Amino acid sequence: MVSLIFITIGVLFNLLGCIGIIRLPDTYNRLQAATKECKR
Repeated sequence: MVSLIFITIGVLFNLLGCIGIIRLPDTYNRLQAATKECKR
């Protein structure tokens, strides 16, 4: 049960990072969103 909660939280962080990569206008901002996504 606890593992399911952690997996769900990880998937949510991953989706938020992907949305940030798509929505940010500049290449450098996209790189920042990608690195922040990978560190979590």
